[in-house]
Amino acid sequence: MNTPKTDPATEKAIQIRTAYSKAKACSVLGVVFAVTGFFLFAFLFQNRVAPDPLAAMSDVSTLLLLIFPFVPALVLSLVARRYEKRYLALIAKQ
Repeated sequence: MNTPKTDPATEKAIQIRTAYSKAKACSVLGVVFAVTGFFLFAFLFQNRVAPDPLAAMSDVSTLLLLIFPFVPALVLSLVARRYEKRYLALIAKQ
């Protein structure tokens, strides 16, 4: 089966476009998850911590539960940074 061959410039342009779009998509999703995490944090804080703040601060599971909503945003930010570095490296080679 014959596959169409693309020239290196076209492949490079596709790689650049892909890296750029992945970086931007991860950045936008990171912001969406951060905002969602903030609202989830506020809800959990209101229900778990507000009635008795000192007891909640001494309980490790409550502290981890309050930090957990921000983990997806952190991961997506790190992935976006990796794609952005890849994008910048591809632009620098061009």
